[in-house]
Amino acid sequence: MRPFTSTLAPPSLFEMGGLMSELEKGMEMSLLLNAADESSAGKAVAAALYHLRSGGRRIRARLAIHASLSLGLSSADALALASTVELLHNASLVHDDLQDDSLLRHEVPTVGVVYGTNIAICTGDLLVSAAYASLATFSNSQLLAKLIGLVHTATAEAIHGQCAGFPHSESAPNDLAEYNKVAIAKSGALLSLPFQLAFLGAEKIHWLPQARRAAEEFAVGYQIMDDLQDVVCDGPMAMNMVTVLKARGHGEHALAQAHELGLKHLRNAVDLSDGLPDGSGDLLKALALSLSKRRATE
Repeated sequence: MRPFTSTLAPPSLFEMGGLMSELEKGMEMSLLLNAADESSAGKAVAAALYHLRSGGRRIRARLAIHASLSLGLSSADALALASTVELLHNASLVHDDLQDDSLLRHEVPTVGVVYGTNIAICTGDLLVSAAYASLATFSNSQLLAKLIGLVHTATAEAIHGQCAGFPHSESAPNDLAEYNKVAIAKSGALLSLPFQLAFLGAEKIHWLPQARRAAEEFAVGYQIMDDLQDVVCDGPMAMNMVTVLKARGHGEHALAQAHELGLKHLRNAVDLSDGLPDGSGDLLKALALSLSKRRATE
């Protein structure tokens, strides 16, 4: 049985309650596909369900749903694509928590803390596999090979960015171009994937480059704004835009300059999103405008 059978009408930007509820159920069904019930599904499935139920804004899923429906895909296909990107993203979070020795996510203990490192590694792997199981339910089977190729490319780019973003042992990063490159790979790959899947699924592939650029500009802007919140707790070797600017001699002006750079990327994201067809970029535009209101903090 397909995990997604929704016939709900397209939602407005932030009124996705019914679809998001179906998304959560569908993701859990993808994990429980070969289990008689939840109690017999095994520790990795239990850990994956624990992680998914711990919360999250589901931004990538919302982007996939909104873009897909705007472009004319069915609710079922929109949810299948949304589940794919969200499961991949959550797999990256489980592994990221292990790499960072994080104790909490969404204010609850991480999978590694509750289930141990070995189960957490398997849980991340299971979430990746479940993402492909979700993608396999997309109705147009002739597009599956290309859709799978997009998923792999985005995953490989995100992994490359994660590896490049590990703290350096010799010196703090001081190159703006390298920072942007790492941020685009680390965050932009899985933020642009919802659009890429939606446009390919709707067979509007000529819009893929602009959709990707919009998401990548948002990703860099988001990363910089996040850096401004983390500048105090980040170590001197962490990939942080304020650290980069200080290393380049900007000193006391680094915070303000980082904030302006973040706003520049978010404005680019707004302009590129606004140019996408059928309002498919409206949610990303709204997110970029909202984030641009965030102030720099000391």
